[in-house]
Amino acid sequence: MNRRAFPCWSRAPRRLACGRHWLPGILVIATAITGCEQVPGPAPNLPVDSVRDARPGTAAGADSKGTAAAAANNAASQHSNRVEHWAACFVQGNQVGFTHLTTERVDVDGQLCRKYRYDDELKMKRFQDTTVVRTNLECLEDPTGRLLRFRSEVQTGPTAMITDGVVEQDQLRMELHTAGRSESRSIEWNSRWGGFFADHLSLAEQPMKPRETRRLNALLPILHQVGEIRLEAVGFESVRLLEGTRQLLRIDVTTVAGATQLRSIVWCDDGGQVWKTRDLQLNLEAFRCDRETALRPTSGDGFDLGAGTVVRLEKPLPQPRQTTRAVYLARLTEGDILPMFVQDGSQSIQPLDDGAVALTVLSIRPERPASFPDSAWAEPTRADREPTSLIQSNDPRVVEMASRVASEETNLWKLACELERLVKRSVQLKNYSTAMATAAEVAKSLEGDCTEHAMLLAALCRARKIPARVAIGLVYYPPAQGFAYHMWTEVWINDRWIGLDATLGDGGIGADHLKLAVSSMDGSTAFGDMLPIVQVIGRLKLAMQSVEH
Repeated sequence: MNRRAFPCWSRAPRRLACGRHWLPGILVIATAITGCEQVPGPAPNLPVDSVRDARPGTAAGADSKGTAAAAANNAASQHSNRVEHWAACFVQGNQVGFTHLTTERVDVDGQLCRKYRYDDELKMKRFQDTTVVRTNLECLEDPTGRLLRFRSEVQTGPTAMITDGVVEQDQLRMELHTAGRSESRSIEWNSRWGGFFADHLSLAEQPMKPRETRRLNALLPILHQVGEIRLEAVGFESVRLLEGTRQLLRIDVTTVAGATQLRSIVWCDDGGQVWKTRDLQLNLEAFRCDRETALRPTSGDGFDLGAGTVVRLEKPLPQPRQTTRAVYLARLTEGDILPMFVQDGSQSIQPLDDGAVALTVLSIRPERPASFPDSAWAEPTRADREPTSLIQSNDPRVVEMASRVASEETNLWKLACELERLVKRSVQLKNYSTAMATAAEVAKSLEGDCTEHAMLLAALCRARKIPARVAIGLVYYPPAQGFAYHMWTEVWINDRWIGLDATLGDGGIGADHLKLAVSSMDGSTAFGDMLPIVQVIGRLKLAMQSVEH
């Protein structure tokens, strides 16, 4: 099976900065890895520094040209209304992009408010292609640090996903715009909560001391939900920067987004300025530097996000697409694996004594009785049936495309399989250069990887009145003798969810698809649904126990 015939998800990270700004990058990376950041991973927002594994300089002593210039620029800007921070981002010693944060004082109706602007660009290799992802954030706060409004733009496909938010009394009202569709939603808001840069403000205005701890509640970028940021100052240590070393305070950061906890480390000086950041999920690093260093041209070569995240097996899995039942031994090198996998009629998890689990996976079909009698299928939600901001099942191109096949078919399973084959033959250019396009964009471009296949198939099914969602997880990838992160589609037929994979077009999937999450891809919650990927990347170990065909 060649790579272009089997577009697995492995994208590039998106935004990284300091602290919570890892979240954009992590979430985007997660999106990229599944067909696909930092992904729409959450991590706190401290002053800027985002990257992957960087190659620090070897010279000891004085700061490098880049860090010295950064310090000079910062010192000069402290006396103005505008402060800038640049960071160069690395993975395994290869520069893959930059982050840029600007803070300034602006007059708003006679109040001297604080305005943040953040942008990044990350470029990474994914199998044979290069993925470029970009993020822009703006946040306006009153003189006391209370959030007034924000805007975020996430570039994961041909068009950006834009979210505008404004605080009105005890509500944060948001408008999401993507590919010609707009959605509104609101969440409860407490004036004591911070905006995207609450941790940045906290460190800058009151630098931490060794052994000090701090807790903040703040709006998480990309997810657009309130999370908790936990800061724990460990102590001063010698830290290698791009060149030279410096005594900096290490602060361990945990960003809590629902049931997910994302960890990172920041190193800052005694004035609360961050000089280095490391994300512990994806081992990304960012180094503070001057503008010239941050904007150095990058090719994305040097680290392959696709091949580099494959979970390899000791022995090959025979005839993976024909498997009907398989049992895998799974464990994490760190953390609890039990909550990481979906448990439903197609998967069951049995805890083992050594912290591992036995994961049993079934290939489900309408005519096959589910073998897990105690399992409960979650019935379709409204979002699984109707158009959403990412799966625009009412888009004219989507509707027209869905009407091309089996116009008189009443058997919903047969119809879904026809739609799967339609996507398989229609998406001709199978590439990894896009992080995540919406269904409407895919219907127009007819290109993409497994994420685009999954999104388009879900939209076509909904257009034909078949409830559909996407599944996020791993699939066996023969060229690498392991499991690659992947996205596919599930349709609701009679009383169960059944998997379809339009990258393969087999009329159903085998027991070689391991499910970490499911999603209706409804607005910004779609990025939150990628978080299980972030939790297991680099830490998941798999072994075959048994397989049936």
